[in-house]
Amino acid sequence: MRQYLDILRKALEEGDERADRTGIGTRAVFGEMMRFDLSRGFPAVTTKRLAFRAVVAELLWFLAGSSDVNDLHALGVHIWDGNAFADYWQARARFPGDAGRNYGQQWRDWIAPDGRHIDQLRDTIRLIREQPASRRMLVNAWNPGELEQTSLPACHALFQFFVASGKLSLMMYQRSCDLVLGVPFNMAEYALLLHLVAREVELEPHEFVHVLADAHIYRDHVDAAREQLLREPYPAPTLWIDPELRGVDDAAGLGDRVHRHAAVPIDDDLDIAPATHLGDTDRFEVEAGGGDDGFEKRVQPVRNGSGLGGAHRAPCAIVLTAATSGRTGSGSWFPHYPFCERWRSAVLLRGGVHRDDHHGWLHSGR
Repeated sequence: MRQYLDILRKALEEGDERADRTGIGTRAVFGEMMRFDLSRGFPAVTTKRLAFRAVVAELLWFLAGSSDVNDLHALGVHIWDGNAFADYWQARARFPGDAGRNYGQQWRDWIAPDGRHIDQLRDTIRLIREQPASRRMLVNAWNPGELEQTSLPACHALFQFFVASGKLSLMMYQRSCDLVLGVPFNMAEYALLLHLVAREVELEPHEFVHVLADAHIYRDHVDAAREQLLREPYPAPTLWIDPELRGVDDAAGLGDRVHRHAAVPIDDDLDIAPATHLGDTDRFEVEAGGGDDGFEKRVQPVRNGSGLGGAHRAPCAIVLTAATSGRTGSGSWFPHYPFCERWRSAVLLRGGVHRDDHHGWLHSGR
């Protein structure tokens, strides 16, 4: 995490003072890069609280090709509400909760000039398998022809894969980089994506390379950035993914690849809510009936043809654990996800993250 902290410090000390569309203003530097070898740990920022539950939820929302924030709400995540329900966007929204032709729809449903619908991610995975030396293994979310059809034009604009010696690497180009909130979220999200794609193509996940174009700190985040720089980062945590989760569509619960379980409609009263604090742990429980353990009904209904549940449910669990066992911190979460089967093992940075007592815990990631 020293790379991230170095860029944060550079933006504070050398950043150009700039006006921006939000009216808040930023200090910005241009053209930075970070490289993370995933064999040495998962690149999660530990000098502040990381909303890993929201990281996983948003990534699976993208992988499902959904633009409906109600799908995210079903997972207890509201990070897109400010865009999907913004006054400037409502006249263009296709339905209540529509975020527009955003990341997931560009990744999985790019519309060509001749009307064809292109699944860029699936085509790229095919190239990784069939032509691993290809220089065309690229997924683009920046569609100039549809910028007016999304509530927020893509910040992390494109990513490309590279295969060498049985290892898979991913480079992501981010045009607009909110260093305090957005970048830690995006680092974790694309590292997780690299793990999922590597699992599907049976390669070892290697390097995540993060290219930051306009890397900025908002003026009202300056104190929070300085506070982070005073903290000693914890060792990089490790990521565990259920062996039964076989790839990106499996993770999002899409298609006939997940055939081991029959679809069961989700309860209307399903909710994700914080339960009683247990020492230094925040526990989240899914309120749903059905099985002996209360975790049987698990399918998110399809909305507008692009919901997270698809026709089946995915037997998956994604777990992030601390690299060392002796630390105790108060940023631990036990999140549960309606698209996963093995809830009880899902852990976020148990004891390996600084708790933020100010600035709203700085965990929104947007």
